[in-house]
Amino acid sequence: MTHYIRSRTTFGKEGATIEVLAPGKNKNDFEINLKGNFLVTKLKEGSYAERFLLGDELDKTNIKASCKDGILRIELSLKEEELPKQIEIN
Repeated sequence: MTHYIRSRTTFGKEGATIEVLAPGKNKNDFEINLKGNFLVTKLKEGSYAERFLLGDELDKTNIKASCKDGILRIELSLKEEELPKQIEIN
């Protein structure tokens, strides 16, 4: 049976989430690298690789990744100065 790997990126108030859907794969099957402004995800066996261009507003020093049930999840938060701030009204 052939499984197709696909990805989706979502953006929220606090950052971005990249999900790579890879049925039957686990964390030991993946490799993630940061090269400049590109986040590169690939399978160690070489059948999948994808590059994601990261905007300057994302904090590239605090990237979190997890893998569960064939879904690699990468979370990137906004840089502190990019987070929405509440303005007090006097």
